[in-house]
Amino acid sequence: MLESWRKEGGFTLIELLVVIALIAIVMAISLPSYLRFVRLQELKLAREELHLALKEAQSNAKRDKLVWQVSFRNNPHPQYAVHQRLPSGSDLTGLNWQDLNRNILIIDGKNQNETTFYQYTRGVNKGIWRMQFNHHGHPNGQLGRITVGFKDSDLQNKRRPLRCVIVSTLLGAMRRSHEQTKKENGKYCY
Repeated sequence: MLESWRKEGGFTLIELLVVIALIAIVMAISLPSYLRFVRLQELKLAREELHLALKEAQSNAKRDKLVWQVSFRNNPHPQYAVHQRLPSGSDLTGLNWQDLNRNILIIDGKNQNETTFYQYTRGVNKGIWRMQFNHHGHPNGQLGRITVGFKDSDLQNKRRPLRCVIVSTLLGAMRRSHEQTKKENGKYCY
């Protein structure tokens, strides 16, 4: 005997709309957290690039028994270059500059004085920071830090995300850090 009707499987339109609505709600709740996570990863990656650049210059200085330098600038966007020390007064603008993420900014003296590496104050190199390492891999000159943050962050916000690399000893030891809620010596990244 043949069955006159057959039951069809599937979902109704209302069931599909309910599932789509639930997915949309979950996405709306989780998307801001995910975007913040991605932005913080960009900042962390920038810090790691700067840390590796400093380590490369230190290693090259020991290997070559010469002074090596890492130069940093924000113009036109955040960049760094690893190179041998050039004679005093040399133009650094023609170096092989490596780009950081364009959403990132090197936090300078005008913005809470977070970066404390030596900075050229005049001439063609004005505004460029540097860290040098001598033939032993020790800092050649002052110790300090390089700090990065987001271009669009509020500079007065004490909780703004910051990441920094600190050259902290005369032997050239380096460490990485992030923003703190309280200042220490005028800095939030220590």
